[in-house]
Amino acid sequence: MNAHNIIHKLGGHLFISRAGASGFLSDKDSLLIMMPHGIRNGANKIMIHHEPSGTYTVDFKHTSLRTRTTSLVSSYPSVDGDQLKQIFSEELS
Repeated sequence: MNAHNIIHKLGGHLFISRAGASGFLSDKDSLLIMMPHGIRNGANKIMIHHEPSGTYTVDFKHTSLRTRTTSLVSSYPSVDGDQLKQIFSEELS
């Protein structure tokens, strides 16, 4: 699963503009989305990992530049691809 497929499942360019994503990093199984400002739940980084089972784990994290620490804000394990959009809608609104 590549980053383009994950972004497509989230809604493509519409998702990117609605979320205000400022950067992306990916490897063969994961996508890290960086947000310029924390979203409603305080997260400024979102990690989506494609599991071997075909589901996704979505972690919303907050990284403090002042203290250089990262904390987990919320996590969604075993998410089906068709549920990704719903999770982001809930977390971003």
